[in-house]
Parts: sequence; structure tokens; C-alpha cells
Amino acid sequence: MNRRVMFIGIMAALIILGMLMLINIEGPDITVEGEEKPVVNVALILKMKHGEYWETVNMGAEIAAKEFGVQVDYFAPDEESNYKAQGEMIRTAVDRGYDAIVLAPSDLFLLEPALDYAYENKVPVVIVDSMVGTWKYYKSFTTNNYEAGERLGKLAVELAGKDIKVGIISFVSGSENAIEREKGLREYLSQYENVIIRDTMYSMSDVELASQITDFMLNELRPPDVLIGLNAVSTLGIAKEVSKYHVWEQIPVVGFDSTPQEIEFLETSVIDNAIVQNPFNMGYLGVAEARNAIESQRLVAVENKDVQVDTVTINAENLYYPENEKLVFPFTH
Repeated sequence: MNRRVMFIGIMAALIILGMLMLINIEGPDITVEGEEKPVVNVALILKMKHGEYWETVNMGAEIAAKEFGVQVDYFAPDEESNYKAQGEMIRTAVDRGYDAIVLAPSDLFLLEPALDYAYENKVPVVIVDSMVGTWKYYKSFTTNNYEAGERLGKLAVELAGKDIKVGIISFVSGSENAIEREKGLREYLSQYENVIIRDTMYSMSDVELASQITDFMLNELRPPDVLIGLNAVSTLGIAKEVSKYHVWEQIPVVGFDSTPQEIEFLETSVIDNAIVQNPFNMGYLGVAEARNAIESQRLVAVENKDVQVDTVTINAENLYYPENEKLVFPFTH
């Protein structure tokens, strides 16, 4: 009898040990060596792994993580259009026990089931960069993309006139950023009866594809009189082709953001104007508010839920103004 009791005890201990090992494998590290209190674990889920814009968002998140004592783990699909992978990442973060999620959503509506799952499991989500079509998030930090689109239209008219053909290269069709920027742009240009807008093309956030589309446009019977990129990748692809064909003095380029390669084209006026966001600030504020959400134990903020991050228009003339350098060169400040 004693041997049987001993055998059962050993087996029970092994089962418990196995369960503990499984939990440790599947979940985030929730302890700090030498401390008893748990670490706050935040999953940072962005639109795609590569790209200087997303690297800057991640940098801001890492700075906030150090400042607020948060462990941040970075996840993203290979392609910005892969909302299904993002949805799985949200569900996995919830299942692994992350305390909060900072999300740059790749689609306005199609991530709703995954966000419902986080909400039902009491995991707060902070939205950065672009919006979602549900109220089930703690807070958001985004650009006023409609207003930015209007500004692109105004710049296009100022540079090329009111009797023009406009070429637009967007990025991902379901993204709230893309939808609102194009909406603002088209509605602004609609007041000019002699403005012709060709069908919007999509780069899928691929520089080479954006370059190929631009090459096609430039070789049309009547090329566009102005080219507009709706994100950093599309803008960069446009600039590369305009530079290759030496037509930057004939065809103005306006677009978004200020990656190092874009800065080179801004310096030489291949890109005439770029609307610059603040990705560093988005990453920083996202993690800071994730910590606040955890401490307040709220899934939805009581006030100031939707915060719009300021943008500025950059060109060769004002690129190195002190007030703009913090946006354009966040890695040096």
C-alpha cells in the first residue's frame, strides 16, 4: 500500500511539474529575477515586420517600456495586407496571458472578431496609427487622415494647377488610413472641374510594386501632371521612378512620411512635400497608455479616448528647421 501511495504521489508531482513547464513555454515571462512582483507584459502588434516607419514605432515603444517598467514583445506579419495573421496574433497574445495589447490595425473592420475576443477576456487594447470599426478598445493615437488627404489635394493644386491629371498610389485598400486619406484627397479635388483623377493604384506597401506602377503611369499617352503617394512606401516608389526619368521638375510629387530614403529625395526636391506623422510618439504613447489601462483595470478609457497626433508638412526649405528635426530624425533626439 505504501509503495502504491508513493507511486501515485510521484506521478502527481510529475504531472504538476509538466503543467508548470507548459505554462512557462506558452506564456510570457511574468517575473523578474530578484523581484516578487509581476512584470507588466504588453504585446506590440504592428502592420508589418519591415519598414522604417514601423521600426520607429517600435523604438518609441521600447523607450516607453524602459521608462515605465514594461516588458514589450514585438509581433507583425510579413505583409501589411495580412489582417488574418494580425487577428491570430491578437488571439495568441490573449491566450498567452499578455496584460495588454498595443495594435496598429491593418484593416478597419476585419479585425473586429479578434478585438471582441480580447475584450471578452478583459485584455485592454490601445490602438495606434489607424482606427478600427469597433468601440472595444481602451484608447487610440492616430493621424487625422481625412484632413491629411485634403492637405495633399491642396498641395497638388498649388504645385501643378487646377487643370491637371492626378495619379494616386495608395497602399492597402481596407486600411482606415488609406480610406480616409483618399477620401479627403478626392473630396478636396472635386471642387475643381478640370482636375482628372485616374483610378487609384495599390502598392500593397511594396516599394518595387509602387515603382512599377509609377513607371506605367509615366509611360502613358498623357502622364499625370502630379503624383501622390498615400504612405511612405508608395511615396518612395514614386520618387525613385521620377528620379530615374529625370522628370521631377515637370511632375511634382507629394506624399507621406520621412524615411531616410525619402529625406534624400526631399533634399533634392524630387519629393516636393511630405506630410510627416509622428510614429515614435505613437509607439511611446501606446505603451504608456497600455500601462495606464492595466493599472486602472479599465477596458475603455473614461475620457480623451481618441487622441489625434499632430502632423507637419515637410519640404526642402523647412526640412532642417529645429521644430521639424524631432519628427524627421527621431533617432537622434
